[in-house]
Amino acid sequence: MAQGIYRAAKRLKLEIGRDLTVTGFDDLPMARRLTPPLTSVRSPQGEIGYQAAALLHRLAAGELNVPVHLRVPTELIERASC
Repeated sequence: MAQGIYRAAKRLKLEIGRDLTVTGFDDLPMARRLTPPLTSVRSPQGEIGYQAAALLHRLAAGELNVPVHLRVPTELIERASC
């Protein structure tokens, strides 16, 4: 999505970081390669997978009978797109 926004901004002669801000999610490697580099939210994918598997195990064991809400820490990686 961010790459499409960058292309559209270029066509419209808008400067990212000055005329508009763009923030991504997952902090993919391409975020650093965009010009300007993309501000992104980094989430702990391994931790999310672990928690999902643990919940699935509890569900299969009959230990869950109410909705579960989990929070995992995220980190804002500030770059030049904001």
